[in-house]
Amino acid sequence: MKRGLDIVLSIFLMILSLPLWAIISIMIRLDSKGPVIYRSTRVGQYERLITVYKFRTMKANNDKAGITVGESDPRITRAGRFLRGYKLDEIPQLINLLKGDMTLVGPRPDVPGYNEVYKRYNPRHFEMKPGLTSPSSHYFFREPELYVDVSNPREKYINHTIPKKAVLDRELMDYSIVDEFRVLSRTLKTLIKT
Repeated sequence: MKRGLDIVLSIFLMILSLPLWAIISIMIRLDSKGPVIYRSTRVGQYERLITVYKFRTMKANNDKAGITVGESDPRITRAGRFLRGYKLDEIPQLINLLKGDMTLVGPRPDVPGYNEVYKRYNPRHFEMKPGLTSPSSHYFFREPELYVDVSNPREKYINHTIPKKAVLDRELMDYSIVDEFRVLSRTLKTLIKT
């Protein structure tokens, strides 16, 4: 049932958001050189690597320098700041939803290299399929701002952010469809308030 819901909603939302795809693509093209869609390798269910799609928000080839430090990070483009502010850069993940790499509600997929940290706080973390939104997504809605003026953002990410994410998202393992709709509803409310 959950997979069927993911397919139906991803198709519906992709059709509904088609005008946004066009507008955002133009914004990105006018703002900086590089591809419109950014592909990122992430860790999926059972620790399989997946390709996650996003609208590009950074200058081309500037994604390897580590954790984003606030919305004023110089690597982020003008269009990127706007897209990130409203989470519009996440729209292409509807492709991941349709492909089955991701689901609507599940822990956000992270880049490789942090698997053992997640498993330290929830050994079954990677049994869950990654999602578009989760309880930790709400808690860390403005996550990049946590690393502004921090001497070692990676250290803070490992010692503070990941443990909290893993604990918050652990409850997803017992969620019903009703619980998931509550998370989706909360996500929409958070986006509207932004």
